[in-house]
Amino acid sequence: MTHAHAFRVSVNPPSHLSILARLRCLGRPAGQGLLLAALLLFLAGTAQAAGSSMPWEGPLQSILDSIQGPVARIVAVIIIIATGLALAFGDTSGGFRKLIQIVFRSVHRLCGFELLPVVLQLLRRGRRMSAPDTFVAGFEVPLHRSLTEPILLGGAPRTMAIANGTLAAAVGLGLQLWIPGVVLWIVGHSLAVWGARVDPQFMQVFARHIKHRPLLDV
Repeated sequence: MTHAHAFRVSVNPPSHLSILARLRCLGRPAGQGLLLAALLLFLAGTAQAAGSSMPWEGPLQSILDSIQGPVARIVAVIIIIATGLALAFGDTSGGFRKLIQIVFRSVHRLCGFELLPVVLQLLRRGRRMSAPDTFVAGFEVPLHRSLTEPILLGGAPRTMAIANGTLAAAVGLGLQLWIPGVVLWIVGHSLAVWGARVDPQFMQVFARHIKHRPLLDV
């Protein structure tokens, strides 16, 4: 008498069955795509042979011309300002990381240069340089500087540095005014660095003074 496992169920089907199932699932969309591509090529060849343009080419060309003109600059300025404000005043725990990943992947796809390993190497090197050589067990505990000091970006408060860079990018990249954008960034960042040297938390002090001005005047 042999004992059989009554509840023994295999969740992994045989490899040949899974491959056939995948091929069947991919076969129909692939066939539809090929038929659609053949239909488009046939229509394009017919239109070219007839010597007349499609009826929708005129409106699409006008939309393309308008997007390449001043509308493109306005859209670029809006995108730059919205992204900068989200980075400066928003939560940077998850969205910032996703945005940085998108930027790194875009640069890698367009330029063929991997920025992420370089940035990680720089971060690790900076962490090694800022960390002490040895710790005595039980007497010294490593503490990150951001817990005791305000976070600065290029010597300026992070929020103000991002906002200033966003405004300069909107002027330089969006409006194609390179010199005013560079001058605006240099002047704004220099003022922010000077204010941070006087008081690293001058932005918080200024915001508190504006918010509670009647109480502080008394």
